[in-house]
Amino acid sequence: MAEIADAVNIAAKTVFVYFPSKEDLVFSDSGEMRDRIVARIRDRHPDETPLAAMGALMHELMAESGEVIADLQRCGG
Repeated sequence: MAEIADAVNIAAKTVFVYFPSKEDLVFSDSGEMRDRIVARIRDRHPDETPLAAMGALMHELMAESGEVIADLQRCGG
């Protein structure tokens, strides 16, 4: 948390005012994200592993955000 605070030029205590834990910082919309994760794993193809379903969800999330998706085969994933 201190590194994050330093990176944005605020005190670590200020970060904790808005985000009581590291998890809150990353998962501020955790209810919605949790629902998407559960649904993606629950509704996966019978031959798809939970890990593969999570990888597919990450691709979906990156596509929605407009970020460039890495070539996972090339990266060993």
